[in-house]
Amino acid sequence: MIQRTAALLKRWASYKPSTPLPVVITDLPEIERLQLQDADPELHSLLSGTAPAELELSAIDGTLPSAPPAPPSPQEQAQQEAESWLAANGNPWGMPASYSPTGELMPGVQPNFTAQLWMQSNAPELAAKLQSASVAADPRDAQTRSREQFEQQQNATAAAASARLTSLVASGMGRLHGAPQL
Repeated sequence: MIQRTAALLKRWASYKPSTPLPVVITDLPEIERLQLQDADPELHSLLSGTAPAELELSAIDGTLPSAPPAPPSPQEQAQQEAESWLAANGNPWGMPASYSPTGELMPGVQPNFTAQLWMQSNAPELAAKLQSASVAADPRDAQTRSREQFEQQQNATAAAASARLTSLVASGMGRLHGAPQL
């Protein structure tokens, strides 16, 4: 059972004015407990004995606010949803395919047009950052860049092999046994 303090009573009074604070939360009907949990999770945790120590201390020392924390605005909630979606799915503007240092093709992430529209309407600042940071705003550009990168790697490998062969021939090591010299 939580200690009845002025801060706790004020909080209860802001939730249910003219209703006595229950001695234990189980004195409330189940439906009221669920409503309390939705309306004021902090007050619910204080009454149910599951509050963190900091919250209990604020109830005891009188620093517990008389009203529950305001829920996030629709814009803040959309921003939080966008950030959690981004963490789970990556940039909706896509990422280009690329080649690893060993020459293996690393598949890219295809752009997700639906997610782009959602982000632009619900989190425009984040959408602008992601779009500008995306290397693959157009998937054809990503394919072209990947092909060019691969060709550059192949050309560098061929040039190195050619230089090695030229040095072997120049040193006489490239001569075949019994072959006539030119």
